[in-house]
Amino acid sequence: GQIDAHEQEFTFFKWGCLKAINTKGLIIDLSYLEESIGVPLLGLIGYGMIFDTELVIDYTTKTIDVYKAPWLSRHKKQSPSMTVSFKLNYHFPVIHGSIKSQDIALAIDTGARSNLLCDIDKSLIFKAKKATYLVGVDQVLIPTNQVIIERTTIGDAHFAHLEYVLSHTANALAKQADFEGFIGGQFLKRWSKWAINYRKKEIYFWE
Repeated sequence: GQIDAHEQEFTFFKWGCLKAINTKGLIIDLSYLEESIGVPLLGLIGYGMIFDTELVIDYTTKTIDVYKAPWLSRHKKQSPSMTVSFKLNYHFPVIHGSIKSQDIALAIDTGARSNLLCDIDKSLIFKAKKATYLVGVDQVLIPTNQVIIERTTIGDAHFAHLEYVLSHTANALAKQADFEGFIGGQFLKRWSKWAINYRKKEIYFWE
């Protein structure tokens, strides 16, 4: 979809150890997102601020830690339960897995509540759960379906049944960026915490 946005230059921005001077950002209406999550927002932090860092998202403590060189990976006193390599496509970290032994590429989207698949073979669907809808930054409601898919494998993690939302509208972006869907909160919150290292192009998961 499309949204109204205009570019503005900011003289100084700071988030934890990250700083930006005379940087440009987009001004957009985030009221729809504030209503959805029930939290007032000043803005969204994009890839341009975090491309040279390691981020640790801890769902137990509800914290985000940011590490920059030379302190990358110093937090890993406890070995991760799983490590997955990724490639960066159009600022999306893309990991590889499989569904019923069929190879699939999925982009990590921390802002997505659900896992999402684009056009797939209908034989992969184990069960259709219910009709639902997607809403993007343009605030347009898109009817879709929530389904259960059998035998998803990502790294060393195997899921007998995993929920996804089907989306035909994401096909253009997915084909351009060479992946078949998104991994969102439904997968990420299965772990107590996870981290992404943009320098090493690795994602770590802790049970």
